[in-house]
Amino acid sequence: MPSKLHPLPEFPETSVELMTRRIVDGDEEAFGWLYDQYCDRLFRYLVVITRGDEPLARDLLQATMTKVARAVKPFSSESHLWNWLALIARNTHLDHLRKQSRSPQFVPLLVEDGPDFPVNEPLDQDSTLLNALETCLPFLPDDDQKLLEAAYAEGLSHQALAAKHAVSAKAIESKLARVRRRLREAILKHLHHEHS
Repeated sequence: MPSKLHPLPEFPETSVELMTRRIVDGDEEAFGWLYDQYCDRLFRYLVVITRGDEPLARDLLQATMTKVARAVKPFSSESHLWNWLALIARNTHLDHLRKQSRSPQFVPLLVEDGPDFPVNEPLDQDSTLLNALETCLPFLPDDDQKLLEAAYAEGLSHQALAAKHAVSAKAIESKLARVRRRLREAILKHLHHEHS
């Protein structure tokens, strides 16, 4: 993923409302700020809802940010802005599924034998799922966190990761599958605990 181009210290007076108004007015630096603040988070969210399909998540991220640039409006709080961004990302994913003539899956991390909990509004589902991901991620071993960050946040290919760790690409693929499975189990336990 791209490095931070517009760190927050450049905007000591930063507020979501101020920055989103600047974006509406065509301020490219302000849009750079928004991109830097939310790009990685949106990518992680898209990786989750695409079931770990990194290339698709990257494509959807670019489509999402294009829609954001065209439709951005002032927001009074960070939570409203994030919910709007997540809604655009989810709708971009649903548009892709419709084009592929597949049924949309709103909460792809849930498995058939997963815990039952009340169905909230779609935005609440998005926030709940992402919050669970961000809560559970730090409890993974450091090596697993670094591998996920390299694969999903930095966008390194399996081949690049294999070269970095002096193993085969197949070994990296297997390791990522195991780490995702452990993370999914942790998220399901977290969600079950929250709603029990």
